[in-house]
Amino acid sequence: MFDKTSKKVFIRTLALAAPIIGQELLNSAVNFVDILMIGTAGDQALSAVGTGNEILFLFLLTSYGIVSGSAIFIGQFWGKGDVKSIHKTMGLAFTFSMVAAVLFFIMSQFFTGTIIRFYIDDNGVVEIGKSYLKIVSYTFFLNAFILTVNSAHRCTGHTAVPMVTSIIALLSNITFNYLYIFVWHQGAAGAAKATLIARVIEVVAQIIIMKKFKLPALGKLKNYFVKDGLFLKDYIKMVWPVLLNEVVWSMGVTLYKESYGELGSEAFSAIVSTAPIQQVFTVLGISIGSAAGILIANSLGAGEIGRAIEYSKKSTILAVFMSVIMGILLFISAPFLLIFYDGLSDLTISYAVKIIYIMSFGIILKTYNFTAIVGILRNGGDTVFCLVIDMVSVWCVGVPLAYLGAHILHLPIYYVFLLAYCEEVFKLIPCILRVKKGKWSKNLVEKYN
Repeated sequence: MFDKTSKKVFIRTLALAAPIIGQELLNSAVNFVDILMIGTAGDQALSAVGTGNEILFLFLLTSYGIVSGSAIFIGQFWGKGDVKSIHKTMGLAFTFSMVAAVLFFIMSQFFTGTIIRFYIDDNGVVEIGKSYLKIVSYTFFLNAFILTVNSAHRCTGHTAVPMVTSIIALLSNITFNYLYIFVWHQGAAGAAKATLIARVIEVVAQIIIMKKFKLPALGKLKNYFVKDGLFLKDYIKMVWPVLLNEVVWSMGVTLYKESYGELGSEAFSAIVSTAPIQQVFTVLGISIGSAAGILIANSLGAGEIGRAIEYSKKSTILAVFMSVIMGILLFISAPFLLIFYDGLSDLTISYAVKIIYIMSFGIILKTYNFTAIVGILRNGGDTVFCLVIDMVSVWCVGVPLAYLGAHILHLPIYYVFLLAYCEEVFKLIPCILRVKKGKWSKNLVEKYN
């Protein structure tokens, strides 16, 4: 594990992953701040923000599917040294993400109550959630830009830029959250306004930084919208399985949340309050998987197939090793992680602690599967396999088991959460075998000049 070659791979992967880890921790911190401050208003307010954020979650996953599929090309084009094609790919990613933003915005503005009530049928939660969602839906357009640009920064090795802009967003979010919630007493609606303002500031910061440092993601406007029928065809062929993958997976997660909501506001609040904790403790392994994907895509674009395979092997070892450490830390700290939540009932806290114990074991599986699917297989162009394995594991394993536990057996929330986690167990062996075969390692940009 620690031979000379391994050390070089580990160092390079960690160097690239460090800013990604920082950015993801900051994103988790933003979510944590929202939940922590809203949690002072009690279970109903927390559930309202949690349910209101579900449509945002669905949009982000849809947009992530688009930019993640685009990143396959951007990473390989960067390895090839073709900057103009990077801009062309970014233009397509931004266009499709904006289309998704418009659709989700319409749903959020005109079907708000229906969306909130899908997750939890509580009139108080619905009314608070409506006020939150109608405002936060304006961030969809800003997030379309942020996700596209951040993806390009990462794929071109400038992983520190998203981290810097995330720091700016976090500080803005904390400041305006405090003002809107504790000074102006606007509750959930105030938290939504704070989020919107933070995203506006983040977009402005992105533009200023790109212009000041002349980053590869920045180009002439006309270069982002070049007509290229051949590339568009190949782009759609590669991206649609990734997009469908994210949509199908997110719909499955939505049904998980529906099953959790079936068990009451305390159960749902336990899920909402532990979500940022899971993000924080999985960020190390998942960021390493993301960094590995960048190195693999760059190597494939440069025609270095052997190096790409070497990165896949060593980075997987590193990601899993780090996730084991984080899992142990999470297990040990579980009883102390909820002491900052004021306003939550003792029952909610009891549920949450048990859920965290389950997470401490599950993040190891989650990290490996993410590294295999998102980091390795996707960046080699094996997007159809990724779609199939995620679709089957979610819809044939996770969703039915969660439904069984919540709607039929009426199990406690932590057992239903455990049943939903079975999707990660199911996909483990197929992912191991697929990565080991090495057929995923393809240069996708060789034919473009």
